[in-house]
Amino acid sequence: MAIVWETLCWQNDRDPTKLRYVIRNNIVNGDAVALIDEALGKAGSYMQPWPGKELSIFTMEGRTLLGTPNGYGVGFMLMDHWLVLGHLKVKSVTAFINDAGGYSLMFNLTP
Repeated sequence: MAIVWETLCWQNDRDPTKLRYVIRNNIVNGDAVALIDEALGKAGSYMQPWPGKELSIFTMEGRTLLGTPNGYGVGFMLMDHWLVLGHLKVKSVTAFINDAGGYSLMFNLTP
Protein backbone atom coordinates (compact mmCIF):
# COMPACT_ATOMS: atom_id res chain seq x y z
CA MET A 1 0.00 0.00 0.00
CA ALA A 2 2.62 2.54 1.05
CA ILE A 3 4.81 2.03 -2.02
CA VAL A 4 1.86 2.56 -4.36
CA TRP A 5 0.81 5.67 -2.39
CA GLU A 6 4.36 7.04 -2.45
CA THR A 7 4.71 6.43 -6.19
CA LEU A 8 1.38 8.12 -6.95
CA CYS A 9 2.36 11.11 -4.81
CA TRP A 10 5.72 11.58 -6.51
CA GLN A 11 4.18 11.18 -9.99
CA ASN A 12 1.55 13.82 -9.20
CA ASP A 13 3.73 16.19 -7.16
CA ARG A 14 1.85 15.49 -3.92
CA ASP A 15 3.03 15.22 -0.31
CA PRO A 16 2.76 11.59 0.92
CA THR A 17 2.41 12.77 4.54
CA LYS A 18 -1.07 14.10 3.67
CA LEU A 19 -2.58 10.59 3.73
CA ARG A 20 -5.68 10.81 5.93
CA TYR A 21 -7.72 7.68 5.17
CA VAL A 22 -7.07 4.03 4.41
CA ILE A 23 -10.13 2.02 3.41
CA ARG A 24 -10.25 -1.76 3.58
CA ASN A 25 -13.17 -2.71 1.36
CA ASN A 26 -15.20 -5.93 0.97
CA ILE A 27 -13.83 -7.69 4.05
CA VAL A 28 -14.62 -11.40 3.77
CA ASN A 29 -12.25 -12.92 6.34
CA GLY A 30 -14.54 -14.76 8.78
CA ASP A 31 -12.43 -13.91 11.82
CA ALA A 32 -12.36 -10.21 10.87
CA VAL A 33 -16.12 -10.11 10.28
CA ALA A 34 -16.75 -11.75 13.67
CA LEU A 35 -14.43 -9.28 15.44
CA ILE A 36 -16.08 -6.32 13.71
CA ASP A 37 -19.55 -7.52 14.75
CA GLU A 38 -18.36 -8.15 18.32
CA ALA A 39 -16.66 -4.74 18.64
CA LEU A 40 -19.69 -2.90 17.31
CA GLY A 41 -21.99 -4.86 19.59
CA LYS A 42 -19.91 -3.92 22.63
CA ALA A 43 -20.09 -0.29 21.48
CA GLY A 44 -23.90 -0.56 21.36
CA SER A 45 -24.06 -0.47 17.58
CA TYR A 46 -24.20 -2.73 14.53
CA MET A 47 -22.98 -2.74 10.92
CA GLN A 48 -24.88 -0.19 8.88
CA PRO A 49 -24.50 1.63 5.56
CA TRP A 50 -22.35 4.75 5.26
CA PRO A 51 -21.66 6.78 7.36
CA GLY A 52 -21.54 3.69 9.60
CA LYS A 53 -20.14 3.83 13.11
CA GLU A 54 -16.91 5.63 14.04
CA LEU A 55 -14.93 4.23 16.97
CA SER A 56 -12.06 6.09 18.61
CA ILE A 57 -8.75 4.25 18.66
CA PHE A 58 -8.63 5.06 22.38
CA THR A 59 -11.48 2.61 23.04
CA MET A 60 -11.11 -1.16 23.31
CA GLU A 61 -13.57 -1.55 20.41
CA GLY A 62 -11.52 0.76 18.16
CA ARG A 63 -8.34 -1.09 19.04
CA THR A 64 -10.07 -4.37 18.31
CA LEU A 65 -10.78 -3.18 14.75
CA LEU A 66 -7.16 -2.12 14.34
CA GLY A 67 -6.16 -5.61 15.47
CA THR A 68 -8.23 -7.42 12.83
CA PRO A 69 -6.43 -9.07 9.90
CA ASN A 70 -7.58 -6.14 7.76
CA GLY A 71 -6.52 -3.56 10.32
CA TYR A 72 -3.08 -4.47 11.55
CA GLY A 73 -1.65 -4.04 8.04
CA VAL A 74 -2.53 -0.34 8.29
CA GLY A 75 -0.63 -0.02 11.58
CA PHE A 76 2.31 -1.94 10.16
CA MET A 77 2.37 0.30 7.06
CA LEU A 78 2.49 3.45 9.19
CA MET A 79 5.26 2.03 11.37
CA ASP A 80 7.33 0.55 8.55
CA HIS A 81 7.12 3.56 6.20
CA TRP A 82 7.31 6.46 8.65
CA LEU A 83 10.23 8.05 6.80
CA VAL A 84 7.96 8.65 3.80
CA LEU A 85 4.58 9.00 5.54
CA GLY A 86 5.75 10.96 8.55
CA HIS A 87 4.50 10.22 12.04
CA LEU A 88 0.90 9.39 11.08
CA LYS A 89 -1.28 7.68 13.67
CA VAL A 90 -4.68 6.00 13.52
CA LYS A 91 -7.21 8.34 15.18
CA SER A 92 -10.38 6.31 14.67
CA VAL A 93 -11.92 3.50 12.66
CA THR A 94 -15.25 3.77 10.85
CA ALA A 95 -17.06 0.49 10.18
CA PHE A 96 -19.74 0.47 7.48
CA ILE A 97 -21.52 -1.64 4.89
CA ASN A 98 -20.51 -0.65 1.37
CA ASP A 99 -22.85 -0.33 -1.64
CA ALA A 100 -22.29 -3.99 -2.57
CA GLY A 101 -23.34 -5.14 0.92
CA GLY A 102 -19.81 -5.99 2.07
CA TYR A 103 -18.07 -4.98 5.27
CA SER A 104 -15.62 -2.06 5.08
CA LEU A 105 -13.32 -0.32 7.53
CA MET A 106 -12.03 3.23 7.08
CA PHE A 107 -8.98 4.08 9.19
CA ASN A 108 -8.83 7.83 9.93
CA LEU A 109 -5.25 9.08 10.19
CA THR A 110 -3.79 12.11 11.88
CA PRO A 111 -0.28 13.57 12.01
